[in-house]
Amino acid sequence: MKKILLLLLMGFVAVTLFAAEPIGRIVYIEGIVDLQRDGEILELWDSDIGLEIYNYDLVETGYDGFVEIEITAHKTRGTLIKVENDTAFYFNSAKIGGSAKTNLTMMSGSLAFKVQKLTGNEELNVRTESTVMGVRGTEFKVQRAPEGSVLVSCLEGKVACEDDRNMERFAM
Repeated sequence: MKKILLLLLMGFVAVTLFAAEPIGRIVYIEGIVDLQRDGEILELWDSDIGLEIYNYDLVETGYDGFVEIEITAHKTRGTLIKVENDTAFYFNSAKIGGSAKTNLTMMSGSLAFKVQKLTGNEELNVRTESTVMGVRGTEFKVQRAPEGSVLVSCLEGKVACEDDRNMERFAM
């Protein structure tokens, strides 16, 4: 019985350690930027460059805030996110089987992305209340207005946009 309990405890510790893999890191900060993690609000400063970002961390910029985050999870490594002022979003990344899936849920503001070419078993999605944008490899910007409308503009490539009625359109 003691061996079974010990094995269960070791399994729990292993799952906890591996579940806490970072999915990104901060590469640039200016102005007011906060990070909410596990119910705590952390004010970020220039000295926090290199800080790791984890699943469900909420990033929020103030009226003069700007932050750049590089995704380091799975095969979406090298993706750069530029978070403009008055923006709030969080990450959710998972590896299921052979597929890597990274979701960013955006509540407000403006995010700009430079995404490296992804393979068939990788996904990067940006979600708002009314739209899901699927990305494979492109440079684009998503702006969400306070009333909920979304503007997607592409500098390179194309982004598949699906609305809450399951209608798909492409931003190119």
